[in-house]
Amino acid sequence: MSAHQAGVGRRVAYRDRAWTSVRMVRLIGPLHGLCAADLRTALIRRQADDPRWPPLCRLVDGRRWVPRTGVGVPAQVAALVSTPTPAGDPAGQALAAVRAADVDEAPLRLAVCGDYLAAAVNHCLADGRGFNTLLGALASSATGCDPDPATPPLGAPLARALLGHFGRHPRSVPAALRLVRPPVPERQLPAGWRPEPSHVSVRSARLLPALRDWRSAAAPAVSTASALFAAILRAFAAAGLPPRGPGVTILVDARRYLPATTEVSGNFAFGQYLRPDPLDSPVAIDTAVRAELAAGRTLSMMAARTAHVMLAPHSARAADRWAGAPAITLTHFGRTEPLEPLPWAAPPAQRRNETVLTPGGPDAVTVSVAELSGVLHLDVSFHATSFAGAEVRRALELVCDRAVDLLSR
Repeated sequence: MSAHQAGVGRRVAYRDRAWTSVRMVRLIGPLHGLCAADLRTALIRRQADDPRWPPLCRLVDGRRWVPRTGVGVPAQVAALVSTPTPAGDPAGQALAAVRAADVDEAPLRLAVCGDYLAAAVNHCLADGRGFNTLLGALASSATGCDPDPATPPLGAPLARALLGHFGRHPRSVPAALRLVRPPVPERQLPAGWRPEPSHVSVRSARLLPALRDWRSAAAPAVSTASALFAAILRAFAAAGLPPRGPGVTILVDARRYLPATTEVSGNFAFGQYLRPDPLDSPVAIDTAVRAELAAGRTLSMMAARTAHVMLAPHSARAADRWAGAPAITLTHFGRTEPLEPLPWAAPPAQRRNETVLTPGGPDAVTVSVAELSGVLHLDVSFHATSFAGAEVRRALELVCDRAVDLLSR
């Protein structure tokens, strides 16, 4: 590629560049009327209408969105959708196809297999909430439905959020500047360790009602999400995987600092390292989260991260150290509203809605939670060479089956 070709297009926002090494994968189904040809046609039309739409651009060096050009563009776009032949486990086949696909240059890859749709994106394209919106639109196109019209994204959202929050709450500035980061592990990785990304997924229609009942009876001031996070941490400990202390990372969506109807492109969430005391107390977790939100520390951390990417774009953390215990990140996507109207071919308790992320390091364990039609879907991404998959699955099963018992200890 020539220097001229690499220089065209639009730059990837600095707040998104920090995510270029992460792949985010989603699987949904079964769906009625899923058709790869319809999906390809919709993508080709979208690219023709808006060649600068990032999902269908080429990602160059993780820094620029470069529109596709030339007579072969329709074929290039069509090739982003693979169609494995269904054989035994169509959901697993669709998931495997996009997990193996390259998203370094083509930031969106899709697979249709039987009644299942899988999608992989380079994380610089969108965060979890943005991916939900994109996936809902793609699935609508693939099932013959009309996706909702896209809302133009807000310009300079981080600057607007910073000015809006701290303009209204100037006294929170000192607290927002007290940035907390996780401790650097001191132990060397075991000799011969190699990355082996893996994931475990479970779902439960009983978990959300059980958490709400416990909350009403035992801790009405605590959010359901905080209660769930506490149950997850206790379940990991009970399964033989006690979390690495003294804190835990919780992803905070910074859209809360913007008007409710605002659309934001790219990534607008940040993992905040919190130190609730005790670590697995629902009350302590809730108190820590509320203090974090009130201080606006998510915004200051995003601003600091953006500045770091601008000033030191090639710096990287040491990858040869680990804590020997799970460094847990908790992510709650909330209700996946863009997926609810889709033509599902199974009742809510039997639907697949899975999330797979690139583990952030040898000891990283990311727990993702999403609600779809009243059912909670829990996914864990981790390295199987660091932690046993059976113990991770046991932890999730404990959450689904014994959350109230865990919280009552």
